Amino acid sequence: TCFYEVVCFSDTFCTTNISIKLREKFEHIWYYKEFGTKYTIAIMGKNKDHTRESNKEWVNFTTPDCFYFYPNDLTKCVPPKPENVSVQVKTVGLSKHNLTVSWAKPVLQPAHFGIEVFEGPS
Repeated sequence: TCFYEVVCFSDTFCTTNISIKLREKFEHIWYYKEFGTKYTIAIMGKNKDHTRESNKEWVNFTTPDCFYFYPNDLTKCVPPKPENVSVQVKTVGLSKHNLTVSWAKPVLQPAHFGIEVFEGPS
């Protein structure tokens, strides 16, 4: 029996020890990974009592985004983020201003857009 440890990094950390019983099948499946997420995986061989291990082999990859599986479907996929965002400030009174926020027309138009304005530190 061979032993391997597979380590996965993204926004979270996960590690799995794998025992390979079939010498022809060297694979492990992680289920339910998020769409469009960058991952780093390391795999190393270990001896039976886990006291020795090989150097790690590292692999970086990104899972396909939602639109790969559901093209143009905003009922299943998160809308793409707005692009070319700009803000124009117009003074309308003593210490009063109007803000005009604009952005490029998206290819896929969501039902609504949300704009949040936060007051920064002085």
